[in-house]
Amino acid sequence: MCQEDATYELWQGTTLLHNGQEDSHLVEGLQPFTEYSFRLRLLYDSDRSPFSAVVTARTFEEEPGECLLVSAKPISCHQIQISWDAPHCINGILKEYRVYRNDCMVTATAENSVIVSGLKPQRRYKLEVSCVNGCYEGPKVVVKSTTFSEVYNATSRPSVVVMSDQEAFVTWQKPLRLLGKLVRYELIVNSRVVYSGIDTKYTVKNLTAEETYEFMIAVVSTEITARSEIVLRKTLKQQTKPSKQNFQRRIKKNSLHSSLQDLHSTLHNSTNNLNGSTADLFSSDCNRQSPDHVSGHMMQSLLEQYSNDLSQSTPDISTPTSVRDQVRSPLLPKRTYDKKKMLVTQRLHQKSLHSSMSFSSSCQQREKRSSEFISYSLPVNSCKPISGHKK
Repeated sequence: MCQEDATYELWQGTTLLHNGQEDSHLVEGLQPFTEYSFRLRLLYDSDRSPFSAVVTARTFEEEPGECLLVSAKPISCHQIQISWDAPHCINGILKEYRVYRNDCMVTATAENSVIVSGLKPQRRYKLEVSCVNGCYEGPKVVVKSTTFSEVYNATSRPSVVVMSDQEAFVTWQKPLRLLGKLVRYELIVNSRVVYSGIDTKYTVKNLTAEETYEFMIAVVSTEITARSEIVLRKTLKQQTKPSKQNFQRRIKKNSLHSSLQDLHSTLHNSTNNLNGSTADLFSSDCNRQSPDHVSGHMMQSLLEQYSNDLSQSTPDISTPTSVRDQVRSPLLPKRTYDKKKMLVTQRLHQKSLHSSMSFSSSCQQREKRSSEFISYSLPVNSCKPISGHKK
């Protein structure tokens, strides 16, 4: 067989691409970034050889087409949302979409929608979007939109208070001027809606310790959807929760402390009443004494005696050492703790009662001494002259 008489057949699937004696062929009219399969066989006169092994090849990437159905709408006085559909021909592997604002790239995303923030109220902006594959960027599609005025659906930044390593309390204000009818509020945490309703407060739970979260409020009305500014907060470190037994001990400790405070205030009030009674009694004793019979020295002695009796009979406001020693740590079983509390209460009442009785007995003794003093004192007019002495 002479090689010059042989011909070649190049097939693509069931399509004959080439029939001739050349040992190469340029295939044209193929699609970008598309895989094709080829096979070859030899012809000599009427004889045909079997087909060769299949060979595959992929064409290179080319510039992608334009994005479809590009639209932009304002959602607040500081934000515009732009959305689009993928082009018919990406001509490669889709890498990202690029969004431009006034010929400056704002962001790159793989989603079909993005929110452009940091805008000024009631201002018209020129936005562009393009598709990018592995090698080329497609043409930009231009769209324009105007932000809302500050008075429409504007809500302040949410107030976020981190309560623990897993909870955060969020509050926000109602918009001053609402465009349309309010439908709901949405609390968005890290681009995820965790609450939807009409309340202006919510507790976010099941958070992760020592992690930063983004909080944002969306006001949804029948006309537009407005979003607030983003607030960043970091949760606290992980804390060990107190056991149920420790929690009960704290409650018992607080109860004992409040009981002692009530007893101390009762004793303090009784002491003030005793002081007032003593002052009245001293005044009455002095009034019973005639000015002619009570000298300045006797008045001073009587006053010192009243003061000493008052200091000895006044109950002590502070808790006695013997009783205070009995008040041990409230980390006791419930039955033992109740007995200790009852014992402290009884002793404090007994001491108050004993002090009151002592003060009452001392007052009675002073009245008795005063009456004896008056009975033994003689008036000046009843004194007889000494014998041998002339009037």
